[in-house]
Amino acid sequence: MNSLLMSINTDNMDANEFMIGNWIEFFEDGLLCRIIGIDKHGFRVYIPKTKEETCIEYDKFYPIPLTEEILDKIGFGVFFDTCPLELNPKHGRYLGRFEIFRRFENGNIIFMYPDVLGKYRDVLYVHQLQNLYYYFCGKDLKVELNTDNI
Repeated sequence: MNSLLMSINTDNMDANEFMIGNWIEFFEDGLLCRIIGIDKHGFRVYIPKTKEETCIEYDKFYPIPLTEEILDKIGFGVFFDTCPLELNPKHGRYLGRFEIFRRFENGNIIFMYPDVLGKYRDVLYVHQLQNLYYYFCGKDLKVELNTDNI
């Protein structure tokens, strides 16, 4: 991944910072893609399932929601700040010294991280996790997703 960040305003998403190396979903056919280039018209992506490179306009993709399954695939471990037998244990995930936490909201799991001011910020998508890891650890987060839908 490279440190090139680009803000994009799209109607179909809130998360708007992308880096080369981020994973996204091409919504016309649901294929998972890795960004290999960014310009003012869209992303250049590599699609592992078809082994092709193509361009995707900014309004033709979705971010990939961050899930427990994806964290497991990446290699994140689990830790508890409280007893895991409690009704709602305080729970987080870690990879090396990098940690994120989770909370439940309306029946959904929301991942979050403490920013430099100690406030918790939501991490809703895979590309946000990739960017945070790069920012805090100075290296790319190795993410290899299935080439089919998650």
